Amino acid sequence: MPATLRAVTSFTIASILLFQPAQLTSQEPADTFCVLHHFGDPASAAKDANLSVQPAGVIAVGDDGSLWTTASQGGNSNVGSVIRITTDGQYTRVADFNGTNGSGPQGGLVNGKNGYMYGTTTSGGRWGPGTIFRVSQKGGAVEVIYDFRNGRVTGIAPKDCSTPVCAYTPEQKASMSGGFPVSAPVAMGGNLYGVTTYSNAQAYGTLYTLPLDTAPRPQTFTATTPEDGDEKMHVLCMFQPNLANDKVMSAYRCNTNGITAAFLTAGTDGNLYGTTTGVHGSVFKATTGGTVTSLHEFNGNDGNLPLSVMQASDGNLYGTTGNGGVGNWGTLYKINPNANDFLALKYFAQQSKNLYALQFPYAGVVEGADGQLYGALAQGGPYGRAWGLLYHVAKDGSNFGILHEFNSGPNGAKPVNTPIIVEDKTYGTTLYGTTDLGGTNLIGTFYRMRVNRVTVTSGTPIKTYAVPNDKDGVVIDVRTDATASQGLTVDKERDHGIAVRMKCSTDPHWVQFIYREIIKPDNPAVPPGSQIQPNGKLLDDASLALLGVACCQTKKDDPTTHYRLTTNVNHIYWNPDAPDRPTDTNVGSPFYEGGHSAERDCDSLTLFDRPEFGVPNLVSRAVARDYAICNGAVKAQLEWVSDETLDAQSNPHWTYQVSVRSASKIPDYFLCQLQNKHYQLPPGQSISPNVICTSLPDATAWLP
Repeated sequence: MPATLRAVTSFTIASILLFQPAQLTSQEPADTFCVLHHFGDPASAAKDANLSVQPAGVIAVGDDGSLWTTASQGGNSNVGSVIRITTDGQYTRVADFNGTNGSGPQGGLVNGKNGYMYGTTTSGGRWGPGTIFRVSQKGGAVEVIYDFRNGRVTGIAPKDCSTPVCAYTPEQKASMSGGFPVSAPVAMGGNLYGVTTYSNAQAYGTLYTLPLDTAPRPQTFTATTPEDGDEKMHVLCMFQPNLANDKVMSAYRCNTNGITAAFLTAGTDGNLYGTTTGVHGSVFKATTGGTVTSLHEFNGNDGNLPLSVMQASDGNLYGTTGNGGVGNWGTLYKINPNANDFLALKYFAQQSKNLYALQFPYAGVVEGADGQLYGALAQGGPYGRAWGLLYHVAKDGSNFGILHEFNSGPNGAKPVNTPIIVEDKTYGTTLYGTTDLGGTNLIGTFYRMRVNRVTVTSGTPIKTYAVPNDKDGVVIDVRTDATASQGLTVDKERDHGIAVRMKCSTDPHWVQFIYREIIKPDNPAVPPGSQIQPNGKLLDDASLALLGVACCQTKKDDPTTHYRLTTNVNHIYWNPDAPDRPTDTNVGSPFYEGGHSAERDCDSLTLFDRPEFGVPNLVSRAVARDYAICNGAVKAQLEWVSDETLDAQSNPHWTYQVSVRSASKIPDYFLCQLQNKHYQLPPGQSISPNVICTSLPDATAWLP
């Protein structure tokens, strides 16, 4: 069981030296991103939960460390389910809704710390406008503890009999008024607290409380069957501004202009905090006794549609608006609850870098143990394929970074619920959440992301290659202008690189070989040329030394990893590009991902590289040969050329050339390179019997 759990990165990319790619502190064989469950999967129980219309609600942590939430569709009656998933992906559809016990549970769950999970349904139940329910963490059916009435009085006896005709008291009128909740309740001090979007059939809403020990109503009932919840439900106030003029009900007006109460959370200071979404929306503070204070009313320019809010360790509130702000794409905001001090930290919009679109943060943010905020955008990513992304940002709005891009395919799309963070003993900060779309069935996923590992994002797709007739379904995707990051600081991010992704779910590996050239162009206006025919003179190490520059080595401050520049395309100095260098006592691993920038996911392995060795007026070229290995077999050979130049301000620029084809064996020349330098040979690869590795012919741009 994880030691510390929080509702939703820190590795090190070393300084890139010479042509050395960005390195990590470690890259043990564990995934960065993984889909734990595809909703609606036909291989799972029939009529699985799915999220194709409404998102999953708030994720709660069970007593055993498992994760619980609700799905608003699916189940035996297709009106929603309670679901449970362990952090290693064991999925259970715990209970289904059937209309009578509620329909469309949008809000998620809260752990009552009494063996039960509690939540709400948006509709259904005894009277139609939703329910409050509980589910045992041991399993079992949904139990309704309250049926919202939305003003319906059936079965409730008036208590004010001070006149010949008994009447309903103001307290009764208020407590019967709520309906259509979209937020899970919160548990504090033996009570549930929550909000509804409607009151008395109008889009105002209520702030209510109900004891945790409220008994469930019978599964079968009539219109007059008594219900414990009817006696114990207490509406603290109603989000109806015009009640100020109602002499009878004015005491039950929430002291805010906000209407349509949408979300409620428990603060770390013992107060309740929530949002309304009517007009442009607002943020409010409430005591458990029902005293409400308006903290901010949005005007559209500073945000619109605040769907969630949270209180961070610094005591301030942080949240997002689904849209509004610059470009109407949403905002990230901060509020000091003690001073009503509002600040828009970030306006989400299209970014110039890589033409990124950052849009619609319907999901809120959560705080990690590192003090950073983590969240999701429903639409975001490289412009033109914005299927959503996960991000981190500092509490002052700085240090914004992208953790993961969704792709509308198997890893999901449109993450609209607020993730949850688990501080895992082994892997550190781990993010769990759901997507509304995508997955193998296109109706949502439940994902896990270990955010302290390498993330490769963005880039321009330039090549996609599906290995023909491959039983493992290997596909190679290549992007340029890609970014690799690990951790939260700018100096641990590398952009303008090449990303090579292999889709492979069984034991993926990359083996990379590399050589370098320094080209003195005959004409700087002419492109550097192809691998076979560079346009210009190839300089040697001695010529480079006259410029006060030394090249090349694969590891910083390790002269044993030095190797020569290639000065003739008929005599190439190939070098294994594997970080696990052999020593006198061990044999090195040949795999590129064993310490370099590579993102390992459950179904893929993405290599990132950005050779750096900028020299004024020269072209620094790196040529790499990559072999994709999946399920113990070589699947493809990819060759890429990186040309780096410096502009007049000494800013580096990279261009890439790429080719890829199927392959079933790494050539003997390269296997001998590994053997001669004391690397292990990749599984399933062997050197042909007639090859003498100590007397290899010269490599050329054509061979091997």
